[in-house]
Amino acid sequence: MEMEDGEVVECIDDIVEILEDPKQLKGRHDAQQAVNKLKQLKESKFVITTNDEADVCKEAIMCVTQKAEELKQMIEEVKDFNERVQNLETNMSEKVEELTTDLCKRIGKVESDVSVLKSDVSAVTEVYHFLMISLLLYISILSSFDHCQSECL
Repeated sequence: MEMEDGEVVECIDDIVEILEDPKQLKGRHDAQQAVNKLKQLKESKFVITTNDEADVCKEAIMCVTQKAEELKQMIEEVKDFNERVQNLETNMSEKVEELTTDLCKRIGKVESDVSVLKSDVSAVTEVYHFLMISLLLYISILSSFDHCQSECL
């Protein structure tokens, strides 16, 4: 890709302006070195040697390699995280199943207890009715007996 000299000068000026930003980069040594080299390039006093090219390539390879290692580490961390999530899901499913089974057993026991209590209440009700009828008969017999006694005397 080729650029006209005017375009190159504009690009260099824009980059220098960014590198001299007082908020971010101006205090950094590497930014100042870049500004100096860009100014030399702008004045056509800058010479790129094969050593410079090799250094840039080595640095680029190191950066790419470092980034690749960081990405590998992130992938491993994500795999570990996913495995932990899957283990938690499995444990939670097992626990929910346990709790559901336990709850069903308890509900069955309560239903059984309720059935026994209903049966007991029914039996007590029958005994109560029997005793009430017996009491009424006894009262009736006593009343008749008293009536008979009073007439017989």
